[in-house]
Order: sequence, then structure tokens, then C-alpha cells
Amino acid sequence: MQATGQSVTYHTAFVPRVDSESQASSLWYLPVLVTLALLLIRRPRRAVAIAYLGFGALIAAGMLWFNTGWDRALAHGVARAARAAQDSTTPVVVGRVENFTPAPAEGHQDETFTVAGVRFAYSDYVITGGFNQSQSHGGPMRDGVLVRIHYLPPSNTIVKLEIAN
Repeated sequence: MQATGQSVTYHTAFVPRVDSESQASSLWYLPVLVTLALLLIRRPRRAVAIAYLGFGALIAAGMLWFNTGWDRALAHGVARAARAAQDSTTPVVVGRVENFTPAPAEGHQDETFTVAGVRFAYSDYVITGGFNQSQSHGGPMRDGVLVRIHYLPPSNTIVKLEIAN
């Protein structure tokens, strides 16, 4: 327990990083390569070859479209969390982690805890732009840890996690 008047120092355990270079890897070109390989191996008639190329191009375009949307959605969530982490009006709660329930390594259940009456829940398998590293995957949360959490209501997404030294 801290003595009265003694200050607590924190280190930042999580803050979203906005990295314009990071994008989800995509294999959108793979259907085109597979189609070309099939055409070289099988050497079908011209009409069949055109159908193969059309189908491969359609699948590749769909994969590229999906990947672009996925990247935009991820970037939006991370950017929103990063802005909130820097915003002085973002709600902050300080206290000890209580009622900690770890998530199982295989998922299917959120990791949950409360700090000063505010409930938090997250999963390694749900991408929000906020903190989501469960204890079973190396996360720092444990019962009794003194934390300062910046969060976005109503989902209480953790946008900045600081842990007492």
C-alpha cells in the first residue's frame, strides 16, 4: 500500500500505434497465378481458357476489394483509438484490477475485470483498435495490479493502458 503523499509512477503498457505502412497481407494475385498455371499445364481450348481467366480475375478482384475494405476498417479503429488516447477529454479510471477473469487460451470467452467500478472486457480474437491482449497470450492484467486506463464508453474500449511501476 502507498504511503499518503507518495506519488505513483506509471509506465505505458499499451497505446495504439498509427502506422501508415502496415496493411494486412493479401494474396489477391494468387487466383490469377493459379489460373495461369492451370492454363499452362492443361492447355484448354480458347473458350475454356477465357472462362478460366475471367473466373480467376473475378476472384482476384473480390479478394482485393475485401482486403481494401478490411485495411480501411482496421485503420479507422486504430486511428480512432489513437486519437482518444491523446485526447484530454477521454475518460480515465485509476485503481486496482478487481474481479479479474482471464480468457482461456483457445478463446470463446472475453477476459474481464473492473477498476473503480468500471467494467472492461476484451478478447485476443476481436479487433477494436484498443487493448486486447489476454493474460493467456502474454497480457499484463492480473488481479490487484494498479492501473490507469483511458477508455471509450459505452464499450469501454481501452485506448491507453498504464501500469504502476
